[in-house]
Amino acid sequence: GAAPVFLYSFEGLRRSEHGDDITFWRGIAPVLVATKMAEYLAHFAASGDPNGPDLPEWSAHLPGSASVMGLGPRIGMRAVDDEDRERHAFLVREYFSKRLPSELRRGEPSSDSAAPSVCPALAADVDGEAGAAATPLGKRVRR
Repeated sequence: GAAPVFLYSFEGLRRSEHGDDITFWRGIAPVLVATKMAEYLAHFAASGDPNGPDLPEWSAHLPGSASVMGLGPRIGMRAVDDEDRERHAFLVREYFSKRLPSELRRGEPSSDSAAPSVCPALAADVDGEAGAAATPLGKRVRR
């Protein structure tokens, strides 16, 4: 079967933009959430599952799920609101499903060189009434 997908919403800063979470994943920002994010990443890289001792449980995303891991002052699974779901559905529909594949077919770089890879499980999920405004944790690291 397909590898599980773990979605998160980075809430470590008052206003975050794409890529602002990188120092947190490295564990070098001077806040507790950075330490926890680095631990999640280490577990995920080693096993394909971010969960570990002394970490809040991070549930794998399932089609129809309306929850996401919140990574910020409070760490834990939380419900995704309708506004986030609509925004994410728009990105999946207009960018990840149309523009990015077209640019890849032509061999042109995306206008956002840091654009994440398409996540089929998430794209299929937001097409319906459910979805999540979040980011996939990435691909499984092979040893």
